[in-house]
Amino acid sequence: MDFINKFLDMLRSTYIGFLFDNIMWDLWVILGIILCLSEFIVPGFVICFFGAAALIMGLVTAIFPSMALGWQIFIFTILSVSVIYASRKFFPEAFKGNKEKAVANSDCDDFSHAIAITEETIKPGLVGGKVRFEGSYWTARSNEEIAAGEEVRVVARENITLIVEKIKK
Repeated sequence: MDFINKFLDMLRSTYIGFLFDNIMWDLWVILGIILCLSEFIVPGFVICFFGAAALIMGLVTAIFPSMALGWQIFIFTILSVSVIYASRKFFPEAFKGNKEKAVANSDCDDFSHAIAITEETIKPGLVGGKVRFEGSYWTARSNEEIAAGEEVRVVARENITLIVEKIKK
């Protein structure tokens, strides 16, 4: 931080110093615009909040042009966290994901009560039987013997093993 302040002091003392008398607010505004525009390129709806904080920081440095760079970065950090927090509080629907899509793509799918077909005989208490479920073959376990080719109900899932039971007719 001290190096940057010394560098800026050196620039101010040169003949082009008039350009750098209050350049920090310009840099914050340019950074804010770049961050806000980059939201169109990078998905996630987060970068724009840093851009908003940078724009606010540009206003702060325009009002207080002699503020040290260390303080500017500190205030920018506080502003970034505050903008994200306020946005989550006042616009919660923007931060909600598609719950149905998230569940469908997660490893925590609820398979209970789904129907599968046994491909290999399942022996009681032993892991090793196979079932075909939603186009994939799964290892299966049951408390009762189930012959190959029977329809079964999925009771639970333990890692990559489905716990199944015979469908009572």
